[in-house]
Amino acid sequence: ATWLARIVIVWVCGLVGALSMEGYARARHLDRLRARTTAVGGRQTAASDFQLAPIDWDVPYFPRVFTLRPDALQTAWGTCRADHPGRTVLVLGDSTTRQASGGGKGDASPQGEAARTWPARLAASLPADVQLCVVAEDGYHPADHLAMLRRLSPILQPDLVLVMLCANDLVDQAQWVGVARDGWVVVYELPATAPAFRPLWNPWLWSHSEAFRFLSWKLVARFGHGFDLPVGTDAPRRAVPSLRDLGAEAPAVRLFYLPMLDDADPDDLGARQRLASEGIAHHVLSLSAPWEPLRREGGDRMHLSDHGHEIVAAQVLPVVMQALASPQGAAP
Repeated sequence: ATWLARIVIVWVCGLVGALSMEGYARARHLDRLRARTTAVGGRQTAASDFQLAPIDWDVPYFPRVFTLRPDALQTAWGTCRADHPGRTVLVLGDSTTRQASGGGKGDASPQGEAARTWPARLAASLPADVQLCVVAEDGYHPADHLAMLRRLSPILQPDLVLVMLCANDLVDQAQWVGVARDGWVVVYELPATAPAFRPLWNPWLWSHSEAFRFLSWKLVARFGHGFDLPVGTDAPRRAVPSLRDLGAEAPAVRLFYLPMLDDADPDDLGARQRLASEGIAHHVLSLSAPWEPLRREGGDRMHLSDHGHEIVAAQVLPVVMQALASPQGAAP
């Protein structure tokens, strides 16, 4: 009986230890250590208080100023009414739409920056019956634009949707998970595969244990002998299909491509080739050297200064006016 009791004690201790280890692994979300992370922002940055979006919205986080009611949408660009008697233009974008000149110039609040961006300058030139609504936030992807449009379209019923793209928007992404941490929203781009350590391969443990997957990852990094296995069932976030699907959610959509603020950038060439090869109609904005006055800050090759936003707004305006004067859904 003594040896049996010892076996039971050892077994129970081992089970408790294994369960404790697994509980720790899940509490610490060790799978996320393999993910690409982005600290999007929070209460610690420029009066921004990011909020996680509900999971059924299919976006990881809301813009820093965002309130949606059955009768209105409020963002850093102001309030848009669902019962607006005229026409509605909806702008969707990421940091190239949201960010204006850096370096502490002017009001650094979300509303202060929004007032200096190309959508705000565009709104000032539109006919009085047109309301311009803007939903833009750093890090947003075409998949986020599509998810937002599906939520907003039944409420705002936009006559025209504008989307600003740049080179990094044409890249497919793994699924995102947003997590609140100490006043920040941290976004994890979850990898589609994970390395399994061949000498200890166990399919049951791989499927059920986050601790085992973490151990496999570390052993492969140290000793090799690994092979990649798919993890999770979520499909990646596809850029081009999302852009195509925008057209099914609004009467008319116009896509604008913002080139890198540099000469002959290879990322630009690849992005434009992909748009052309996929047959995605778009308007390429015309910007040229000297680049320094167009950049948000000295070495930033992507984001615009106040002057850059002025130039972009001036080029977007005639496209918008032509679209509003055209039959709904007409091709650009």
